[in-house]
Amino acid sequence: MSSSDYKSVQAALACPHFFLDDEDECVSDEEISCLNCRYRRWTQESFLCMKKQSVS
Repeated sequence: MSSSDYKSVQAALACPHFFLDDEDECVSDEEISCLNCRYRRWTQESFLCMKKQSVS
């Protein structure tokens, strides 16, 4: 597991909002990972957590 994968797994394990995305949208071999979360949205550089965004 790469260091970025490890960080994504650790963050997802600590996140109260983690929700596993559909299987065809998952990109990490580790099930619980920010990379597999339904609330992540991809950017050119990485991804954003949309649960951290406030909704008005």
